[in-house]
Amino acid sequence: MKKISIPFSLSSLRLRSLSLPKGRSVEGASAFLASSSWSRKATGSRAFLAALSLVSSLSPLVLFTACGESTTTEKIVEVATGGTEIVSSVKDLPKCTKDNQGEQALVKGETSVRVCVDGKWFATVSKSEKDTVFVAGDTVYLDNGNYSCTTKQLKDKSGLKIICNGDSIGVVLNGAAGKDGANGNDGKQGIQGEKGDDGIGCTIAAQTDSLVTIMCGGKSMTLNLRANGVSVDTASVDTLELDSEKVAISLDSLAGYSQKGPFLKGSTVYLYELSDGRTLKQTNGNFTSEIKNDDGRYKFTSRNLVSQYALLVADGKYHNEVTGRPTNTAIKLQAYTNMLSRKSANVNLLTHLEKDRVFYLVTQEKKTVRAAKKQAQAEILEAFHIDASKFKMESEDLDVFGKTDADAALLAISILLQRDSSETELSVLLTDMADDLAEDGSWDNAAKKVEIADWAATMDSSVSTSSSKLALFRGNVSGWGLGGGNVPDFEKFIRKFWSEELGLGVCGSDSVPVGLVKQVPNEKSKKYYAKNYTDVNSEGGNVRFICDDASLSRWRTAMDIEKDTLGWAKKFKSAKEGAFHNGKVNTGKTYVYEQGYWRYGTNLDSLIGKGCVSWREDTVAQGSNGGWYKCVNHAWRAALDIEKDTATWGHDFKTGDYRNGQINKAKTYVYEQGNWRLGTELDSLIGFGCTETIEDSLLISEKDIGAYAYKCSNKKWAPECGDLWCGAAKDYFVNTGIADNSGSYGYWADFAWSESGTKLDSVVRYPKEKDDSSVQDALKPIIDTCGGICGEMVFDSNSTYAGVYFTLTEDGETPKDISSWEGLCIIYQSVRNAVFQIEWFDDKNTIHVSEASLPASTDKKIVDFVWSNFRSTGEKAASRAAYIDFMIYGNGKITVPFAIYSIGRHGTCQ
Repeated sequence: MKKISIPFSLSSLRLRSLSLPKGRSVEGASAFLASSSWSRKATGSRAFLAALSLVSSLSPLVLFTACGESTTTEKIVEVATGGTEIVSSVKDLPKCTKDNQGEQALVKGETSVRVCVDGKWFATVSKSEKDTVFVAGDTVYLDNGNYSCTTKQLKDKSGLKIICNGDSIGVVLNGAAGKDGANGNDGKQGIQGEKGDDGIGCTIAAQTDSLVTIMCGGKSMTLNLRANGVSVDTASVDTLELDSEKVAISLDSLAGYSQKGPFLKGSTVYLYELSDGRTLKQTNGNFTSEIKNDDGRYKFTSRNLVSQYALLVADGKYHNEVTGRPTNTAIKLQAYTNMLSRKSANVNLLTHLEKDRVFYLVTQEKKTVRAAKKQAQAEILEAFHIDASKFKMESEDLDVFGKTDADAALLAISILLQRDSSETELSVLLTDMADDLAEDGSWDNAAKKVEIADWAATMDSSVSTSSSKLALFRGNVSGWGLGGGNVPDFEKFIRKFWSEELGLGVCGSDSVPVGLVKQVPNEKSKKYYAKNYTDVNSEGGNVRFICDDASLSRWRTAMDIEKDTLGWAKKFKSAKEGAFHNGKVNTGKTYVYEQGYWRYGTNLDSLIGKGCVSWREDTVAQGSNGGWYKCVNHAWRAALDIEKDTATWGHDFKTGDYRNGQINKAKTYVYEQGNWRLGTELDSLIGFGCTETIEDSLLISEKDIGAYAYKCSNKKWAPECGDLWCGAAKDYFVNTGIADNSGSYGYWADFAWSESGTKLDSVVRYPKEKDDSSVQDALKPIIDTCGGICGEMVFDSNSTYAGVYFTLTEDGETPKDISSWEGLCIIYQSVRNAVFQIEWFDDKNTIHVSEASLPASTDKKIVDFVWSNFRSTGEKAASRAAYIDFMIYGNGKITVPFAIYSIGRHGTCQ
């Protein structure tokens, strides 16, 4: 408790018909001031404080600083004469220095005197219901200056006249010199004066030997009479305090940053002067500053203010931390600030949210502004699950680019409240929050808090920290290139907020070890709530969170296997390789036990009833649905036809063996190189698989399977010829299947034209001599050489022809019905157009021909005819056919190469 004396001087008062004890004298106020050890100025702070311990005969005014948090004011307990200036406004107050320490001044329009203490002009404040007096020069003021009393020395210097509001109400006479005598008798009552003007009303109400009480308009003051003068009796007047919540200041400058994100160039900051820190009422003083750059910085130049308190209001657009882009719409943020000991003050979300709460605490609960701000800040941070006990900074000191945890908390709250909201939505939210916090310091909108927590969880809980949207927000803030590029560690406060708000707890704390998987138990969470671990949450999903990194207090979304196999290590500790179970949360998912761990499986593991593990690789199994599946790379898949058709056959087979499928019986499989492969129907029809070991081999089928000969090429049998005759197979006869007395085949022969009947005008010339020993075998050497019938047709004159033919039977004479063949096909080459014709007999055994044209072709060509292609008599010719001719007409002396490779029934030449 420190004690400060403020030197006032109240002149000794001479009361009418009142005598002082012997030895006392009354001097004029000015004479007293000249001789007194007290003056209206002190010689310095130390000298001033030292003087406080003195208790003079004038009972100097003493001020005490109250012990405790609620006030820093000093009590005025006695008043002495000092003289008080009266000024028009605060700006007219003289500078408070050590030279005028203790000086008092009245500011017009204010109801209390100001006192110069510690370099500041403090206002004074009344704290009781007693009358308040103060002194200005030789005048004593009562009732806030409505009444003024002063003294005037009598002409004979025998005492003082007391004058109140211009009227003399009594005198005090000097006592005789010498030793103190007994108290004198009361003097006679003085003559009643004339009635004074209305409003004066000062009278002597009571008196004793040492006290005189003066009444003025219902207000009173009691004066002590002492050896060396007169002073105010403090028991009869109010106790005055220096008001630390109203200190006039001369502001050199005030600067700071307006931040949601930083406000943009062109935004405006207003400074509203407040009357004091007890009412926080605005005066008529307000000032404006414009933000010049996109960093949000403002500055006010020198100002004289009636108190150290001001309201700052920032109005403008800002950088959005969530989008990284400037906003399109302006918002307003506010801040109370005490400029007594600061030259900078930032405006931000915390200053804005605490503003209404501070006003309530100051005006309703009589807190000082400093105490109210400290309490409000702690309450707001607590709403975001942030412990403010270690934060030593006031909210207007915080900076979203700062380096402290308090700065990080500000940035975290700024991001959380911004979310994906528009500027209008944000302003509404801030208004609602500030209003909710105002009276009890509690943000009671639990639904909104959880809504924000849901959003934050979605932004932060991705499996990879690099894909967390918090990294994007950090990049946005850093990318503005402001604040030296520093971005505080805001992530931990966002994580703490959403994890605690949703009911997960702090990851890495004693109760939440790394690896713990939990559902969200907060039923207000529309996105993540689940009433128990296996329940789906409110939006139909099944999100669970896992404590992932204690150093970052980071929860992330648990992967399916993490949440579905929780507790299985203990529950299924004796699980065998290949065991499977469906998930705890995702009951439709299957997990397989392999090499000591649970891993993702597929629904096929459950369908088949066994997990696909390494020792089952390449095995085929049937599922409960009847389907077949193969284990490949730790996962079942639908088996191919060959896999399920050969699943049980094994490998005890020889190359070329074939079998029809056990499921798909129409499919043929060939065994080659130790495995089964898909074959063709011909492997089965022919009775042997076409493999690399018999590549290019020609096989004559003894079965009626369509073609007559087949060639093995590229592991497939392919028909090489028509079904009647195949030169490549070195068929010497045509397999007509028409039986006669000699057999069921025909033979090849040739023919040419002779105009004279003796000399041939055309001839068929072969690369090999014919065998003339037998008509049926004549062309055998040619077939052996050509793999068919080949050669040249040579013509010596016009209108000649030559050709080759085959008979339908061995005797070659009897007509046969070949209508069932439906037509004929031929594989040939010829550099000149040729004719394919049927020689046939009518009922009178007259021979006729029915022909079809064969186009020239230097490559092998297949032509397939139906009977109707053979002129108009094709059908009739087929019913009585005798020979089938391949013929070329000559035209002058020419040579025409040709080759015939195969003949077949309609549709068999391939």
